[in-house]
Amino acid sequence: MKKAIVAGGGISGLATAYLLKTRAAQEGFELDVTLVEREERLGGKIRSIKEEGYLCEWGPNGFLDSKPQTLDLCRELGASDLLLRSNDNARKRFIYTGGALNRLPENGPMFLKSGLISWPGKLRLAMEPFIPKKAGGEDETLAAFGRRRLGDEALRKLIAPMVSGIFAGNPETMSLRSCFPRIAELEDEYGSLVRAMIRLAKKKKQDIAQGKAVASAAGPGGVLTSFRDGIQALTDILAGRLGPDAIVSGQEVLEVSRGGSSPGGYGPGASTWMRIW
Repeated sequence: MKKAIVAGGGISGLATAYLLKTRAAQEGFELDVTLVEREERLGGKIRSIKEEGYLCEWGPNGFLDSKPQTLDLCRELGASDLLLRSNDNARKRFIYTGGALNRLPENGPMFLKSGLISWPGKLRLAMEPFIPKKAGGEDETLAAFGRRRLGDEALRKLIAPMVSGIFAGNPETMSLRSCFPRIAELEDEYGSLVRAMIRLAKKKKQDIAQGKAVASAAGPGGVLTSFRDGIQALTDILAGRLGPDAIVSGQEVLEVSRGGSSPGGYGPGASTWMRIW
């Protein structure tokens, strides 16, 4: 029997292990799939916490339904009836900073009145159209892009919280072109995000007047979708489909070997094709 090891029990690892297991079964191919996660729990950055009547997301709080892969996976898992789409009437975002919740401004007047960004920070944001675009077309981190175009305060109070809610990642290490390619394209094409928004807003109005379908100007379209009990429901269901015999938690993969012997192993009757710590 062939063996497959998946290192990492986040959403990518769980989905990959599930795909390997199910596709092998469909093809009548014998495959022993083992998933190894160094933490005691599965799910990676995805974690839903219920406390005092509130549902809080430790990392990402959902996914966009504009790309069919996640919805297809939910249907395959029999979890479609557990999905919960965001409510247009409750799209109020708050960012905790300075010891208080600050509502994310949704328009110009709200932005001017908001205490989320200081006046020096607002003035720095207003300078964005006058910042020259990056020459050479080389990739940069999301943090470097944010500081260069919008300023350090906007990076800390706007971009970093947004990135945490989408990727649960660190903007200092994230690639702009990999995570937000459309933003990079707007700078390349228009030289400024503000100019791009003005131009695209005008075009959107024209398209609507002509009855054309329109999409989000700066980012991916779609409706934010999660589960009634939190996004962790997805990783919990995937882990349940794999079963306890296919999962090794609290172990870190140090080495994977093809054939031969390797010191160490995992579980009863330790294997010779993987060494973990």
